[in-house]
Amino acid sequence: MDPHEIEDTSDWLGSPTRLETVKHYASMLEEDIQDLNRQLQTAKDNISTLVEMNDQLKAELQKNRTWMANLEAETTEQLAEIQSLSMVRDQNDKLRRELEAANGGIGVEVTIRSGPQFQVGNRKHSGLNRPDRKM
Repeated sequence: MDPHEIEDTSDWLGSPTRLETVKHYASMLEEDIQDLNRQLQTAKDNISTLVEMNDQLKAELQKNRTWMANLEAETTEQLAEIQSLSMVRDQNDKLRRELEAANGGIGVEVTIRSGPQFQVGNRKHSGLNRPDRKM
């Protein structure tokens, strides 16, 4: 197309001049920059809140890990106590069977006294260190 055939619209009513077009474009850019700055500030606030939440969760996690470690240690101690008591029970059952066999199947009452000994009849035996109780 020949440049002389292009219609010149610069003098039409209502058509913006080049300067007006550039000013309008600059105004739109400024609005976009202001909007992006608002979005950036909102994002910074959100990040700050998330960092605070993360710090709180880290502290809570560490507290819970400590609590779990204490529970694990307590459970280990209880398991050792259970194993010890099971061994004592097994020994007690064995002694009871031996006593019943020695007495010809007659039931025998075993009294465990506080201290490291228990007594069956007139004989003292080493055994449980528990308060008085009858088996």
